[in-house]
This record gives sequence, C-alpha cells and structure tokens, in this order.
Amino acid sequence: MKELKDKKLSMERTLNFCRPPIDCAELWSAFIRFLKDDITEPPGLPLKIPEVRLVDYYTGCTQEAVRSVIWSQFSKPSCLRVVIATVAFDLGVDYADIRRVIHFGVPKDVEHTFSKLVGQDEMAN
Repeated sequence: MKELKDKKLSMERTLNFCRPPIDCAELWSAFIRFLKDDITEPPGLPLKIPEVRLVDYYTGCTQEAVRSVIWSQFSKPSCLRVVIATVAFDLGVDYADIRRVIHFGVPKDVEHTFSKLVGQDEMAN
C-alpha cells in the first residue's frame, strides 16, 4: 500500500488474489482507509468513477459493467495499478506486463498456481 501511495502510476501492475470474496472486500477497505484521497488519479476524485481508481476489486458479485471497466483498464495503459480479485478474474488473464501476483491467503492448489505463473513468465520472455 505504501509503495502504491509513493509511486502511483509508476508502480508495476499487481494482482492480489483472494479465495473468498469477503477477503477481497476487506483488502479493498484497507486500501481505501490507507490511501484515502490518493486511491484515485488525480487524487480526490469520487470512487464511484472506476476509470480513475488506482485500485479496484473483482469478484463473482461485481456488476458486469464494472467488470468490463476493470478488464479494459487493466489490459491497456491506464491508472489502474492493483486489482484485488477472486479466481473469477483469473479466467482468461494473459497480460505480459503483470510482474507481481500476490496471494492473500493460501491458494487451494499451490503446485498448479506456481506452474501457471512460471508458464506465463516463460511466454513473456
């Protein structure tokens, strides 16, 4: 969180995976409390505008319109730096510029997760 506050748009894109959606909501709340007005770019804009968020979250409960914005923002140059997501976001993720994946909690299948990350990194090289 501090790195995002300090670096803003120069921070590398990061995926934070959570297993239960409640973990995503708690992590999202922590980002909001820590970053306050700095959670948007430029700072101080309303959070209800997803296109200006530096952090967003994606679960099976996320509205379809918001999901589309998150996919769009994370797949092209934009201010979105961190996506907090359940495995629902992982379906079809194939972005070469994601260099950091953080698992909030232990994934169900560590071996599968590791081999998938190694495979994505090899494809990017």
